[in-house]
Amino acid sequence: MPWITINVMSGHSDAKKRKLHEEVAKTVYTTLEIPPEWVKIQIVEMKDIDHSIGGVTVDKLKA
Repeated sequence: MPWITINVMSGHSDAKKRKLHEEVAKTVYTTLEIPPEWVKIQIVEMKDIDHSIGGVTVDKLKA
């Protein structure tokens, strides 16, 4: 039973997140040839302050 965690920056609409759930699940159950209900997906939204590149938080990179 696969469990997929997707980390994304916050700000995506609910519709886009639903589409992401659907498309990722379809790819996984089709590729692994398993029942769709076996695929578990979690989307984790991160604020700019919660993510950094080279030690600099994204909020500062955007400034």
